[in-house]
Amino acid sequence: MDLRDFKVCLLACFSMFVFSRVAIAQDQTFQTSAPVHSPSTLFLIELEENTNTDKRATTKNWNAAMYELGSILFLGKAAYLAGGDTITRDFDYELEGNELEYFHDRLFTKEYLKLDDNTKGMNWGHAYAGMIYHQAFRNHNFSFYESTLATIATSTAWEVLFEYKEVVSINDQVFTPYGGIVLGESFFQISELLETKEGWIPSAFGILFNPAKSIRSWMGYQQAPRFSRSNTVDVFDVYAGYTNSHHANRARNSQILTLGITTSVDSRKGNYDSFKYTPTLVEVVSEFGFSSEGFEDFRLHSQVLLGGYYYQSSDFDNPRFSKPSKTEKASAANIRHSAWEKQVFLGPSMGIEYNSMGADRDTQDFYATANLIGLDGGLALRKINVDHKAIELRFRANAFVDFAMVKPFADNAIENVRDFYWNTKSSLWENAYAYALGHTAFASFELNYQQWALGLHAKMHRWDSIDNKKIERFRDWNPNVKDLDLKDKRDILKLMISYAPSSAWKISINFEKIHRSGKMIGIDQPDFFAQASDTETRTSVIASYRY
Repeated sequence: MDLRDFKVCLLACFSMFVFSRVAIAQDQTFQTSAPVHSPSTLFLIELEENTNTDKRATTKNWNAAMYELGSILFLGKAAYLAGGDTITRDFDYELEGNELEYFHDRLFTKEYLKLDDNTKGMNWGHAYAGMIYHQAFRNHNFSFYESTLATIATSTAWEVLFEYKEVVSINDQVFTPYGGIVLGESFFQISELLETKEGWIPSAFGILFNPAKSIRSWMGYQQAPRFSRSNTVDVFDVYAGYTNSHHANRARNSQILTLGITTSVDSRKGNYDSFKYTPTLVEVVSEFGFSSEGFEDFRLHSQVLLGGYYYQSSDFDNPRFSKPSKTEKASAANIRHSAWEKQVFLGPSMGIEYNSMGADRDTQDFYATANLIGLDGGLALRKINVDHKAIELRFRANAFVDFAMVKPFADNAIENVRDFYWNTKSSLWENAYAYALGHTAFASFELNYQQWALGLHAKMHRWDSIDNKKIERFRDWNPNVKDLDLKDKRDILKLMISYAPSSAWKISINFEKIHRSGKMIGIDQPDFFAQASDTETRTSVIASYRY
């Protein structure tokens, strides 16, 4: 690194640390000696103060938040510089004087805005980095929307100041702040849920979901729970299962060991803070699959319901796979048996999803999708009869606008794919995926009767590649002269039958049908056309345990 590079890096780091006011980071609110209240104590405080939150737990600590963020950026920049030649190969520009004009143009002109050609793992890793930015503020009692603005500002500062020799990556500016907002909020709320659970599995996921808070706890900085659990419906399930996979059009069958978690925090009934502060429903599903060929599948899906309209006809608690409580049985006599309890919600939602299926790299199906914005809604009906037996019906549907990274399924019809992609879009040639816009839609129906449950779930993805060579990042060795139009489809239909022998355990059998298809049309090669399709069926037996 020459002297000019060093000065610019030093300026970037210094600017962020001045902004973070490190000198006064250790203020009284950060080092408070106030006692750490248990959730039950917090609930008594809430009743006494007639509020939903403990005042101490909602005092914004600007200095601690900026100290945490500054430390993250400092470590990130150190790791970036440690990349050496690997990082140097990514440099697109050299500074030639007039740095102020250069940084101005990076912010306000299109010349430096490009779709980057990161590896797929690097693109997804940006979402986790954004999560840490978001939680740097969320952990210190800033609202969801305040933390969102901070995440966007930090991601932009990193792209413009810290990676100043590279293009401003459009995809990084989607997956880092947007993925960070979704993962940051859902993991933040769930990490507080996990603090109420015992065992090494909740503890391990608590560290993964909120590493900064865990590190502070190890250093002796205890922090009271921000929210009372009295206003939430918490779910943390771990599961393991066996899956048999069969492809209709390819000679490939797999036996897969599946491990995963399903967790959610539902505060639609009581509201964590209020609509303008905290999303009222967060959900996370994470799943790993292993076959005889090695690591087979990985899936991570997170969704955040921002709030919106909510209505219930009476006290409504989702029994899921537990029997009616004594309270429910005692109150059943006072319920008109001909009436159904109702719960309705409708509101804006957003999410992020990563899905990688198949151990073979050449035939592996892969996509990462940012569900930019959508509408989520649902209806639940429950009735308790004279014998205290509960029946419940649940409907849910949502639809999203997407920004996605998609491995084109049509390349399964092309021999020597790597050779073919030479001189096409850089991300295709190097990493076998394309950037796309599209939409995702989901609908589900569930019927619960006592310990039994029947569910039907349908999901649809539609993506069309971004066909604009001017915003593709490229090098002299890749003139990017062959552009392609890519269209991909994913349709997933799932039938689930389950039985719960106890309030903690559930056994389920799942039948899943996954149809994939894709087309590749040569924009600069009008005679080129390729398409492929395949249907995969999966049968699974899964045992889940609720903490």
